[in-house]
Order: sequence, then C-alpha cells, then structure tokens
Amino acid sequence: MTALFRSLIFILLALCLCLPLSARGKLDAKAVSEALQKACPTEFGYVDNSEYYMRTYFSDLADIDDFHIVTCADSTDFSEIGVFHMKDTAHLSQNQKLLKKYLAKIKSNFENGVVYNTKEYPKFENAKIFASGNYLVYAVLDNDGVAKVETALRSITE
Repeated sequence: MTALFRSLIFILLALCLCLPLSARGKLDAKAVSEALQKACPTEFGYVDNSEYYMRTYFSDLADIDDFHIVTCADSTDFSEIGVFHMKDTAHLSQNQKLLKKYLAKIKSNFENGVVYNTKEYPKFENAKIFASGNYLVYAVLDNDGVAKVETALRSITE
C-alpha cells in the first residue's frame, strides 16, 4: 500500500510540474520578472526600480494591478525589463502606446547626447514590447536578450 501511495504522489507531482505556469495560477509580476531576469542575466545583476519608474514614467498606465521594473545594477549598462499585469486586456492597446512613447523618449535622450555610453545604443534600437495573456512586458536589451525575454515570457504565460 505504501509503494502504491508513493507512486501516486510521484505521478501527481510529475503532472503538476508538466503544467504550464499559467495553468497553476496567476504569477505576480515580480515572479515573472525574476524568470525573465534569469533568462537574460546581466554581469552586475538587476535592481528593483518599480516604485520610482511607476511614479516617474508609467503613472498613466490603465488598469495595472501589479508591476515589477528592473534596471541593471551598473549605471553604465542600460538593460531594463518592465513587467505589468493588467486586470484585463481592455486597455492593452492604450498601454502599449504609452510604453512605446517611453521607449521612444529614452532612445531620443540617447540620440540627443543625454546618455553617454555609445556601446549601449543598440539596446535602444532593439527595445521591444510584448503582450502575453494579461501581461505586458518591455525589454531594453541587446537583440539576443530581447529574444530570450520573449521566449521566456511565452513559456511562462502560455
């Protein structure tokens, strides 16, 4: 009987691990962000800038119920990942437009000489916004990093 019980527990555990994360319940934005950071690490790691960025840049986003925004811990590395969980997708288009304006602004700052580290410019050109389920994510990373973030996001949310 004990062997049968152990086998059943093992089978149930294996089935649970095979389920996509989205089927196991809603992940908070921080958990999604941490998974994306693991998919595209930086040499110096990331720091949480969520509250500052929401107050400064993203206060106009609509129906966001959770968020997590990180930047590289080294101020000369402009790697950045923002994760937003929306209550629903009714404001998806509006929120995507606001994120596009933000990305255009930081790229413009670079082009106008506000940012001085020229090797970081490709990150501004590669910056992308992804939507998957109720998550809206932007990534300012090199081309390889953006692709890794997109792949990781899809595997987490689908």
